[in-house]
Formats: sequence, C-alpha cells, structure tokens
Amino acid sequence: MPTERKPQLQVRCRKDLNHRFVFLSASFPSIERAPEYYKTADPDEISQAVVAVVRAVLAANGRLVFGGHPTISPLVLMVAEEYLPSDMAERRQLAETHKLPVVVYQSRVFENHLPESTQRLFEWCLGELRWTPAADKAPQFTSSSTLVSGSADASLAIMRKRMLDECRPTGAFFIAGMEGIEDEARACIEINPACHLFFFGAPGGAARKLAHGKLAQYGEPFAQFTQEIEESRSYTGLTQRLVQVLCDS
Repeated sequence: MPTERKPQLQVRCRKDLNHRFVFLSASFPSIERAPEYYKTADPDEISQAVVAVVRAVLAANGRLVFGGHPTISPLVLMVAEEYLPSDMAERRQLAETHKLPVVVYQSRVFENHLPESTQRLFEWCLGELRWTPAADKAPQFTSSSTLVSGSADASLAIMRKRMLDECRPTGAFFIAGMEGIEDEARACIEINPACHLFFFGAPGGAARKLAHGKLAQYGEPFAQFTQEIEESRSYTGLTQRLVQVLCDS
C-alpha cells in the first residue's frame, strides 16, 4: 500500500442519507462464463459508473454495501478512502465501532480465494468485511480463475439474504454483471420491497438487459429518470441526482 495518499475530496451534498445503506451490484462480465454479457460490456464505462455511485452515496452521508467481487472491491474501497480520515487511529476507531462507510459481504466459501489486494484494503480500514456461512463445497474455477457458474449458488444465496436483511438498503444500483445481477435484484424486491432499484444500461452486461425489462419499472419520484438510467453515460450527474432524491424517500 503506497504511503503517499491522494488529496481527500470529502465533498458533501446538500441533502443527507443519514447513514442509510445503498446497495451496489456490479461486476465485469467474463467471456468464459457469460459471453453474451461480455460482448456488450465496456470496462471503462463500468469503472466510471461504479466510481460515480460510490462517490454520490458517500458524499450524501450514506453507507455503501455490496457482495465482495474481486474486480469491484479494490475499486470501491480505494474511492472510499477519499471520504475517510487520513489518520489510521481514527480509521481503526471507525472500524471498531462498525461505522466505516463501506461494508463488504463475503461468503466463507471464498475464504481461501480472497485476493491479497482486497485483504490489504481491509487491513488499512477502508471498509468493513462481514463473512457469511458457506453452504457449498469448495467452488470450482476455470483455468483463468473464473468461477464456474452454479458452483457456489447456495452460499451466494445465503450471503445475499443476510446482506439485504441486515442492511435494508434504501436504494440499489445495478451495473453490468452476469446472471447474479438478476438474482440480487429479485432478492432486493423479496426482502425489502421499499428499496428503489436502478439498472444502468450504458455499461452493458446483464444490467443493460434488465434496464429494459419488467424489474425496471420506475414509479414516482424516479419515473423522470427512466431514459437517463437506460441510456446515459453521464454517470456522475445522474447518480448525484438519483441519490439526492433517495435522501427524501
């Protein structure tokens, strides 16, 4: 971990989420596991959208929760550093009192597969890691370290239920991803029907497909954003406006 830090932005919004959780469901589709979603996915757009969501939520004094993914966790937690004290003692105090702004859930089934870079980020108190029980045997991976579809489904279902049940997010952002995106969207609806779901279409992946489906039915006060959510690449402005409306929901 580099000793020199980027300047802290810590820009705060006019309105306040008052420490409520917002859920992020995102991943970079794999060509091996989901070639149909890989074809439509734009890695740069995915990264921009993820960064915009993290910043918008934390700037509004909210907390971000998501299921740990090796391609997303380091990105989210490094952005979160902009909103954390530079003093490690202060960060440790936030961690000890469970007040870090980012919470990552991870199934024990992946305990032996946690990337070293992700582990270092937790050691530096950039986010809280919460483990959930494993239900499956050891997951299966391809030769390129991609999870074999279906090999950890039961454990992931336990993780999603625990995560959404404990945190009760007021809103949920879905970016790119594969089949797990729809699983997490349906889990959100089942566990917390009051949660507002947003499927960003422009970055591609499974979220683009869902952006045009039945799950993406935006009632008031979010109906005005429907076309932007489906098509816009101006992620910073869009997420800031959505989060500001979430503050009043």
